Amino acid sequence: MTPLLATGRLYVAIGCMGLATSCVRPARPSLVTREEYLRAQTDSVAPIKAALFQALPEYEHRWTANGPANYQFRLRRSCYCVEQPVTEVTVSGGTVTEVRDTTGAMLPDTTWRRYAYTVPELFALIRRDIGSDVWSVSAEFDQRFGFPSHIVVENLEITDAGEHLDVTDFTELTTVP
Repeated sequence: MTPLLATGRLYVAIGCMGLATSCVRPARPSLVTREEYLRAQTDSVAPIKAALFQALPEYEHRWTANGPANYQFRLRRSCYCVEQPVTEVTVSGGTVTEVRDTTGAMLPDTTWRRYAYTVPELFALIRRDIGSDVWSVSAEFDQRFGFPSHIVVENLEITDAGEHLDVTDFTELTTVP
């Protein structure tokens, strides 16, 4: 491993990286290579990713077996950027048909695409980040239908990159709007 000093980038390790619940910070930061930094971060999230990887097929199966074709839910997407609106997503026959804000107003087409997730697309988001060395991912699932109800995606290199997705008020639709 070559330190990144030659490229002008050096990572500073100050302890308590990853998902540690408690630790003692060192008196002085130590300089580490990018590879060492990422390995420490990856090692701290590896057990969470492994457990999620094992559990994911069960929840996907539960969704496939029990999930409705037509449904609606509220999506709260939060990140380190500008405040995101809570949206109401309507899915009909596996396709997002509407995205509205909490007042019921339709979001402009250019805006709502950021919130246009079907449940299978939420599963795909989790699967994508489980396999990444740069992103950590954790999730919670609805016990009845199996859909992801809470997803946390965080970048292991950039502390203010990532997002939280919360699915609430999930409703099976008997009539399609």
